[in-house]
Amino acid sequence: MRKVKNILVLVFAFGLLLSCSEEFLTHPPKGQANEELIKNKTGIEQLVIGVYAVLDGVHGESGAGKWASSVSNWVFGGVVSDNAYKGTVFGDQSQINPLEGFYADAANEYVANHWTPFYDGIARANNVLTMLTEEDIGLSAGEKTHIEAQMRFLRAHFYVELTRVHGPVPYIDENTEDPKTVPND
Repeated sequence: MRKVKNILVLVFAFGLLLSCSEEFLTHPPKGQANEELIKNKTGIEQLVIGVYAVLDGVHGESGAGKWASSVSNWVFGGVVSDNAYKGTVFGDQSQINPLEGFYADAANEYVANHWTPFYDGIARANNVLTMLTEEDIGLSAGEKTHIEAQMRFLRAHFYVELTRVHGPVPYIDENTEDPKTVPND
């Protein structure tokens, strides 16, 4: 019995050695986009849709995330300006109370959840603008110009919203090599 077990272990080990090759390590990971998949007209169009997806303000969040950067701008445009009331009891969405009283700080989740989606949209727009500089992506000059205009407009929209709420913010465009080097004063 022991001899049979040893033979099975050897066969398994030998089979494992034969099945593992250098080719196994070169396969792109599944479920992740890589540049080769999106260096075409369809890939660019999907990236553009990704930039537009940020406009819904939800950004895959629950709680404060779905209100902080919503298109209606209910928190920063309505409640903070006294054009709308938070409603219900004091403890419900209590993070809005400091915003309404103008004493919020960066630890307030509504502030962070407002800032993050807009910079994500800016990063997505910058990625599309960078991809448009590639040579063989299957887009005509007119299509490239049209997409570039959309991305520049959306990026400007995100910056206007950030500036209205947070004041001067760091400007990062598709030519910024390292965002950490952009002054944040």
